[in-house]
Amino acid sequence: MGAAEFYEIIDHFDNCMLLTFTANGTPHARPMAIADRDGSVLWFISDRDSATIDEVVADDSAVVTVQSPQRWAAATGTATVVYDRDRIDDLWSTPMKAWFPDGPADPKLVAVKADLHDGEYWDISGGRLVKFAAGFAKSVVTDTEIDADEEGDHGRESL
Repeated sequence: MGAAEFYEIIDHFDNCMLLTFTANGTPHARPMAIADRDGSVLWFISDRDSATIDEVVADDSAVVTVQSPQRWAAATGTATVVYDRDRIDDLWSTPMKAWFPDGPADPKLVAVKADLHDGEYWDISGGRLVKFAAGFAKSVVTDTEIDADEEGDHGRESL
């Protein structure tokens, strides 16, 4: 187990939940399209006038989560607003036009860099799903806690 398993799960997703904090410390999560991953950094595109940007400027703490029926991952880190037209051009993809119809040249666009520091993942995909299902059924029938070895792959990693 290790960071490679964490990134393999993250790379399986096009979208995530990005959680930032309001000025009064309240957590605020929203779905975001992942524009790119570069090592332990996830990149997003946002409108400079959005709550996302206001929150990142006020408090750079960030949490990223992804989830499917068989895979989950969460990471903590810091977020930074990047005002770099070339980086926005590099991150741009056609589906982003649904949110930003003026395209990558829109002066309101900024990049958000989420530098992930610590991550945790769970994976019961593939053959692990059969082992999990058997362990789950056994624990329900016998009124015992599921064996940790039957819960799939799990790890906590410094990224």
